[in-house]
Amino acid sequence: MDRSTFTNVHLLNSNLRDNNLGKANLTGAMLLGANLRETSFYGANLTEAFLLEANLTRATFINANLTRTFLAEANLKRADFDDAILTKTILKRANLKGANPEKAASLEGALMFGVKGLTPEQIAKCKEKGADFDSQELPEQERERLQKAVAYYSSG
Repeated sequence: MDRSTFTNVHLLNSNLRDNNLGKANLTGAMLLGANLRETSFYGANLTEAFLLEANLTRATFINANLTRTFLAEANLKRADFDDAILTKTILKRANLKGANPEKAASLEGALMFGVKGLTPEQIAKCKEKGADFDSQELPEQERERLQKAVAYYSSG
């Protein structure tokens, strides 16, 4: 599926484990609750995608664009974020044990309140890159996007 286009695709609770979605366009994709364990998103565009509560254990996000992506409460154990763009990404309460978000190219405005599994050193490096570990509330625009996604998820 390398270089595929899945813009605005809705794959709720789907099993896409161990796939190659490298350089895929997943802009606006809804992958809530999806099993994406060990999936490669190398160079993929996940801008404004929804991966709430997704299993992304050992996923690879090298050079991926995750701008304004919702990864709240996702399992990101041992995920690789080398040179990924995590600008304004929502990572609230995500499990990042063994992951390397501090190696992302950008964490400017990333919301990381309540994340689990990071060392104090990783937290410090993430803050240096602009990550926010203090804000508990989402900006209004992001709250509206989330409400629409959750409503869709609940209905189907």
